[in-house]
Amino acid sequence: MRDTTRNEAQATFADTVRLWRLDEATTRDVVDAAVGCLLGGLDTPTLRQLAGEPSSALRPDVWPMVDRTLVELGLPDAVTEDPLRGATAAMVGRYVRHEISARDLCRWAHGVVGHGEDPVSAELALLDGAYDPDDLGVVGAGRAILEAELEADLRRETDQAVARFLARPEES
Repeated sequence: MRDTTRNEAQATFADTVRLWRLDEATTRDVVDAAVGCLLGGLDTPTLRQLAGEPSSALRPDVWPMVDRTLVELGLPDAVTEDPLRGATAAMVGRYVRHEISARDLCRWAHGVVGHGEDPVSAELALLDGAYDPDDLGVVGAGRAILEAELEADLRRETDQAVARFLARPEES
């Protein structure tokens, strides 16, 4: 298989685990990502074991396998990183790959991360409310124009916040 497939499978697994640690993904998602790694050409003993787990497996039962798999895949930092920062990195990755919208990213940050310790994550959370057309009470023909302008502004501000987040790789 080509390296990008291996790299993509590895990144997807890491991102899925990051979200799983905050209950933003299921054990089934983690098992599916492990299977994706095998299909992508990655293979480790614990990865095979994890891929064979039932999707109904309990989180405490698979957690040690997940951590061992991350280490075996060369991702030991994903085991020790701050869970909120890791989950934010996973969601930022989805945004950068155009898998989710700026609105989705900011809404997620507001609901999950909140206005906590990480300033960039808090900035994303603030953007969720700052560009909400429902808060302006505009109805009628002008609403569509306003929504389009707000979405463009939200994307621009989100792009800037994401760039700041990605500029701090030592924390990701």
